[in-house]
Amino acid sequence: MRLNEFVEPAEDKALAASIIAVTNHLKELVDNGDIDPDNYTVDELLALFQSQDIVLNTEDLYTMLDQPLLSSVISNIQGDKIVFKGDETVTINPGQEKEPDSQKVVANMANSAMKSRPDLPGGISIS
Repeated sequence: MRLNEFVEPAEDKALAASIIAVTNHLKELVDNGDIDPDNYTVDELLALFQSQDIVLNTEDLYTMLDQPLLSSVISNIQGDKIVFKGDETVTINPGQEKEPDSQKVVANMANSAMKSRPDLPGGISIS
């Protein structure tokens, strides 16, 4: 039994059900490692949809990226490569690294404690 047998026979609903099924299948393929996320192309994605009788072009694919279902699996399209969620490259410049928030909070607390007890050397007291 196919997924689209559970929806009304209206063609657009059947197509929507098919797109959901293919998107879920794509997510499974990525999660299982059956797809190399670093080398998956737009043509391969379009062929996956076409294998399920969903004919899309590149413009349709870009439009679908704005929809929550496909955007939950695919982050972006760069050139002819698909960038999957979780595989985005993150660039950190060494001079612009930020302190984690917890370190800032501790540093602020230490400075505040030292200012409130200026008579003690280093602001530290042992009772």
